[in-house]
Amino acid sequence: MELRQLRYFVAVAEELHFGRAAARLLVARPSLSQQIQVLERDLKVRLFDRSSRHVALTPAGEVLLEHARRSLAAETTLLAAMADARDGDGGVLRLGILAGGADHRIPAIMSAFWARCPGVRVIVRNLDTTELVEPLVQGEVDAAIVWGPLTDERLILTPLFDEPRMILVSERNELAAAASLAVSDLLDLAHGPVVPGEPPDWEGYWNLLEERNGEQPRRGGMDHLSGNLADQLYYLAHNDCALTTPANWTTTLPAATYGLVYVPVPDLSPAVCSVALRRHYPGRMAVAFRDTAVTAVTAVTAVTAVTAEPARQPDAPTGATPTAQQRA
Repeated sequence: MELRQLRYFVAVAEELHFGRAAARLLVARPSLSQQIQVLERDLKVRLFDRSSRHVALTPAGEVLLEHARRSLAAETTLLAAMADARDGDGGVLRLGILAGGADHRIPAIMSAFWARCPGVRVIVRNLDTTELVEPLVQGEVDAAIVWGPLTDERLILTPLFDEPRMILVSERNELAAAASLAVSDLLDLAHGPVVPGEPPDWEGYWNLLEERNGEQPRRGGMDHLSGNLADQLYYLAHNDCALTTPANWTTTLPAATYGLVYVPVPDLSPAVCSVALRRHYPGRMAVAFRDTAVTAVTAVTAVTAVTAEPARQPDAPTGATPTAQQRA
């Protein structure tokens, strides 16, 4: 039995679908099925009940899932501890950022982090929408800046700030000309196809599953799509589909490039930007980055609030006639 086989088993157990698990693991489905069969043969138990319509864990599979998660968590802990020992006082931080999801506050965060940990080398990895959980859990990145909810119990999310949500629609859609929209205007819009490997709660949040009382939206075009953000945006435009995004993406993702238009939706709940870490042994550099990010964002927000506050005009002395500027 190998850790790789346990990793494959956990993916199938969590997805309960060999196709989705293969997409999440970036392996061919036949190879995944073969490895599960080898694992079952080695352990001399059947781990899944399979049929043409569903996949379910057997009682033996339930037992293995608990122990497999512990084993994989122990592997991650070991690798992180060895990385800390190898890198010494300098250290390396591998930071994941959703491609296109950068923010103007991130440079301030990085400056504060380097001031606190001047010898640390930061390696940035652009994540697609299917890489919000597994790279962290598997130790491929140490921390990630993510948008929206991720309720995976293997992660800890620390909120940094929030942004209003907007809707991205094709410039050909009649709603594209609106100055703003209400949530009720969005419920009949088609959304993009399912992206295998995206966390379900995360995908449902951006596709307004809660606002639809749990009902899935209409899906436009093909059945499945990749997690590459640029591919998804081109698809939305050419298939007249919609997607909600944080408002600050208007500065990092120029919609016109993709034939899309951002429209404000004031009554949508805001999107929260967070730092995500592994729950088990996140690593000292990751913890230092998270703590620094919280402090830096608080400072930037305070400065922005002071800068944005209009200067107050002095009160006119009693009995004096206010100037035209003061009357204005």
